[in-house]
Amino acid sequence: MEYKLEEIRKGVFLFTTENRYDLCMLFLRYAEFYESPNPEFKGKLFSIIDFMEWYSKEYGNGAFTYPNDWSGFNIPGKTLKEIMSWGGFPEKNKYDLLMGEVLDKILETGCGWDFYLISGITGQEKTKEHELAHAFWFLDKKYQTEMSSLVTQTSSNAFEKMQDRLKEDGYCDEVIYDEIQAYLATGLSDGLKKKLGRFGIKKLREPFIKVFQHKLSSKE
Repeated sequence: MEYKLEEIRKGVFLFTTENRYDLCMLFLRYAEFYESPNPEFKGKLFSIIDFMEWYSKEYGNGAFTYPNDWSGFNIPGKTLKEIMSWGGFPEKNKYDLLMGEVLDKILETGCGWDFYLISGITGQEKTKEHELAHAFWFLDKKYQTEMSSLVTQTSSNAFEKMQDRLKEDGYCDEVIYDEIQAYLATGLSDGLKKKLGRFGIKKLREPFIKVFQHKLSSKE
């Protein structure tokens, strides 16, 4: 697989490739270990076949639609360290070997495991910004506090609508605040737009965009 790996901010590494299927299959087990809504997979070293079977029944009406459903991923370095400390996933495939190569390249920079890995399809800037918002949330406590406060200040109606949609899309409870801030800061999915309807999306997004753009321009 041809790919590009670059450190776009201090401690934030961006992985991009042109092939969506390869991207999703590379990050699947690592992302689901981090934030799967299914406790059988979250925090567990699971078989990819078991996951594919469950996902197909839960979201694909019998078909494995994961590579069509997702286009970007974000994972803390410490989560990847935990996976590797247990020997990695069972039944390693070519994607697990590639992830090992990617991690070796990151660790060669001397950052240790205090990094954040984000990914997307080559040229998809909106996906890049969305995943970068997750990196800011995890790495910058001031940013997280500001964004968390803004999420708390949204009306209960808007919050519940977004929370319901995110759960329908396969997000676990622990990342709801993080996902809401990332979507409001960088652009809503079609599903969230439909869920919010004519709720006043522009006004709702304005404070989130302001905080994100300030962080983006700070270069810190």
